[in-house]
Amino acid sequence: WTLGIAHPPGYPLYTLFGKVWTTLIPIGNIAFRMNMQSALFASLAVMMGYFITLKLTRKIIPSIVASLILAFSLTFWEQAVIAEKYTLNAFFFTLIIFILLKWQETRSQRLLYLFSFILGLSFCHHFQTIYLVPASIFFILATLLQEALKAQRKKLHRGHRFSQISSIFNFQSSIYNLSKMVLLFILSLTLWVYLPLRAGQDPVLNWGDPSNWENFIFHITGQHYIGYFSSIKESILRLLSYLNFFPSQFGYILLLIALVGVVLLIMKNMFMFFFLFLIFLSNTLSSLRYNILNIQDYYIPSFILVSILINYSLSFIIEVLSKFRLSFLKFLFLLLPFIPCSTHYFQNNRSLFYYAYDYGMNILRPLKKEAIIFSYGDSDNFPLSYLKMCEERKKDICNFVLTSLFCDWHIESIKKLHPKISLSFNNISYKEFIKSYDSRIVANERLNRIITFGFGKFPIYVGPGVAEEENGIRENFFLLPDGIFFRLLPQGIDKERLYEELENSPTMFLMKGKGIKDIVASKMLTNYEAVYNEKGNLYRQIYHFKKAIIEYKKGLNILPLSLSLKLNLAFAYLSENRYDEAKEEFNKIIEEDKNFEPSFVHYGMGLVYQNKGDFKKAIDEYNLALSFDPNNISVKQMLSETKKFLDKKQAK
Repeated sequence: WTLGIAHPPGYPLYTLFGKVWTTLIPIGNIAFRMNMQSALFASLAVMMGYFITLKLTRKIIPSIVASLILAFSLTFWEQAVIAEKYTLNAFFFTLIIFILLKWQETRSQRLLYLFSFILGLSFCHHFQTIYLVPASIFFILATLLQEALKAQRKKLHRGHRFSQISSIFNFQSSIYNLSKMVLLFILSLTLWVYLPLRAGQDPVLNWGDPSNWENFIFHITGQHYIGYFSSIKESILRLLSYLNFFPSQFGYILLLIALVGVVLLIMKNMFMFFFLFLIFLSNTLSSLRYNILNIQDYYIPSFILVSILINYSLSFIIEVLSKFRLSFLKFLFLLLPFIPCSTHYFQNNRSLFYYAYDYGMNILRPLKKEAIIFSYGDSDNFPLSYLKMCEERKKDICNFVLTSLFCDWHIESIKKLHPKISLSFNNISYKEFIKSYDSRIVANERLNRIITFGFGKFPIYVGPGVAEEENGIRENFFLLPDGIFFRLLPQGIDKERLYEELENSPTMFLMKGKGIKDIVASKMLTNYEAVYNEKGNLYRQIYHFKKAIIEYKKGLNILPLSLSLKLNLAFAYLSENRYDEAKEEFNKIIEEDKNFEPSFVHYGMGLVYQNKGDFKKAIDEYNLALSFDPNNISVKQMLSETKKFLDKKQAK
């Protein structure tokens, strides 16, 4: 929307097309329009999948079924309804395969020119289409070799005397055609020039600042993410988990049909088998080493191959049915796409999924004017960036991202947006940084310097992820929950002022929509947990236990399985002298939560029994706690005191 520089490798094609699309489409907000763009490219990829399978088998119904099975497979469908780049990858992938098949059929040199141009254009989006390069080289050379051998056999059969002159002419023609292909490939790659040109104009978002040659190369080659590549040994061990992706995408019935397709393809078309196998092999080998949360997105090319194999199997079955005059049964195959559709509908129905939008608004709404905030990483920053840049909400808020604070380009972008932040830092080139620096140390140093500069001048907030880092914030400040983020208060604040601040910072959140079905969203729910825990703990710290209990219960309404909230609630009941309720909560934890800390829970139960005057049971609970944690000093002290109480009671 801002025509900025996206994260590595930069995505110039996606950025430019997205700008045109979101400008021309008048429906919904910017995020909704970008989701629609993904749906467009996914639909085009499915359409091209239909044309590919139809060209391979000449069977309409199997082609319809195979393309719809791809459409409703888990990851492909998921990518079709969110603003991501993988459906455009899938469209390029299917388009290039179709062009090659069409060229094989017609031998039109223009199609090879188109192939080269589209391949280069796909590289301007994402390098994932590099999976196609080895297979494409094989496809073109093998096809030309087959053609040459056929021509040679005809010449020999006719007694042709000028084969040598003809071969020289063909060689010269091939060099000419190859040169044009290379030029068209390079021509489409010139779109990368967008990155340095736009970066030099100081856009709102200038990730990596690829305005010079060094930054440009680092950005497009993704050096920023080099730490996500694992060793060859780890990659081999990950192969099994990669194979587990396929059943989750298609189910075992459809996967079995695809495996039959492998056998049929080997028997009927060995050439096509090698072509598809090379794609599969390239996809696997280049993705195995990349250790990221959403790695299944990188295997979409292989999922497309599965749909092609399903087409082969169904075509064969229809041929068998026709021999027995049962061709009418082929229409039953149209029911097969309902298997992945019904299986994956719940996961991919995002019509009421407002989590990211609400999450960003829950951060922004309570923030005071001209606040400086420190978000932790992508999951905090991206919703905030969208709301600020696209919907222009609270543009005065200055958002530093902890995981990018070591990057000079991030500091410079912030300073351009917020001139009042007049700090300067020693510049570190990214190449130099990789060799010499620890990102956490640099980020935390810069964070503390910005806080020192801004404290007292601007309201300062930190996200839950930032608060958990070892950066000294907890030691130097009170963390007041104010929305999802924590406002920093001085440590010397008195209890009355702290109580007043707590009362004026309500923890009421927007939580529209149904259930959390997103892996990132589920992970980020722990930030809501952190807010309620922190606020309850502050109330307990100033002896307002009833208020603490209310906060813990609010948190449990959102996260009913939160162990930390359950424990804090039980101890708050204990502090409020509500021993029966505390006992009930501790028992619930023991019965329902397999991950509870036994020492801590039995210590709490011991305190309950001790306060109720049942010293024998208290001693039993303390002994149980020590059996799990023999060196716990607090438990030892309470055990010793309880034994003394029991001895006095028995003496009386």
